[in-house]
Amino acid sequence: MIVFTLYSNKSVSYMGPYNMFSRVWYYKDYAYQSVNGQCQYTNQTKFKDFFGWTKFSKLSKSNVPCTVNDQQKYCDIYGLSIPIPGQGVASYMISVFDNQIPVEYNITFGDQIFTFTFHNVNPVNTFPPGTFKVPAICDPKNHVVCESKGIADLPIVRFHHEGDASLVNHNTADFLGDAYYICIIMLGYRTSDDTQVTLYNVRMNQTFVQYGRCNNNECTGDHKNLIGHEATEGVLPFGGQCINDSPVGNWYSFYEEAQCSDNQNPGTECSWKILSEGKTIDLNCLQNIGFVDACRKDQHLPFTSAAKVLESAFQPESEGGCPPINNSKRDQDKSKKSTRKISAEKIFDLSYLYEYIDQQ
Repeated sequence: MIVFTLYSNKSVSYMGPYNMFSRVWYYKDYAYQSVNGQCQYTNQTKFKDFFGWTKFSKLSKSNVPCTVNDQQKYCDIYGLSIPIPGQGVASYMISVFDNQIPVEYNITFGDQIFTFTFHNVNPVNTFPPGTFKVPAICDPKNHVVCESKGIADLPIVRFHHEGDASLVNHNTADFLGDAYYICIIMLGYRTSDDTQVTLYNVRMNQTFVQYGRCNNNECTGDHKNLIGHEATEGVLPFGGQCINDSPVGNWYSFYEEAQCSDNQNPGTECSWKILSEGKTIDLNCLQNIGFVDACRKDQHLPFTSAAKVLESAFQPESEGGCPPINNSKRDQDKSKKSTRKISAEKIFDLSYLYEYIDQQ
């Protein structure tokens, strides 16, 4: 197991004035991740060898001031840069004290900079008491169920790839929350195969639980009889779980276990129900009506101008909205192949780095 602390800060331009503090406890087949006071178990993230690549690195700088066990020392910095086809370069840097103690670890891709600060150890490799203890906030028994804010009918949008417009076991958002997500993709900070956006009118029980991260129709989290919620990217304290109308937008997890049947309504028996499905629009149309320009105008959270353009795209065509995609195109086979760029996630979790090394 390895424990590290991750700071995502204002050097990530699209975060604007918001900071993220993340700590991860990696085990062989699972992990616990804490972000801004929220912590949960996940088997979608597993242990990676954070140091295996260093044997391919080169000494970059020597005798650089660093902090080891709260004392000022001098470290050596080693680095490795790899090309990302059509996307630039990813750089990996690690500072090491006494040729054996990792102190800080930086990954740079574009204008995204992630810094991992390791729990420092002394030369005889003893660890401070409690270093590897997962904190109480990671225990599901301590996860908070928010005070109910009642039942509400809300517009919900989902950015998705062709053939998968379902809300079940997927992450969704309001206009402000999805504007952020689509903006950082269209501005090149992240990559995605998603090309369509669908609007729904959803009735929901606003008794929120921890936001679950949903991939391949599976979600992390617990209390899945309720709706997972956080402020966009979880940038507010405690992820903004219990803040209904977040100033940066809202993200939701619509768990299958919480979905109402046709003869149920959100309340004590279930938590969400689709009242109506609006049109599905294509990303190309969103670009044509000025969405990317609005993203550039906003620059960072909250993406308010972009959210207004996104909402306008669902207006009738006669009022400047986008044309709907017909169902046969929207629901085509999910196996349709597409050309995909390397995602920032694969760069930051070292997946692409080791793929690159294996090919050399």
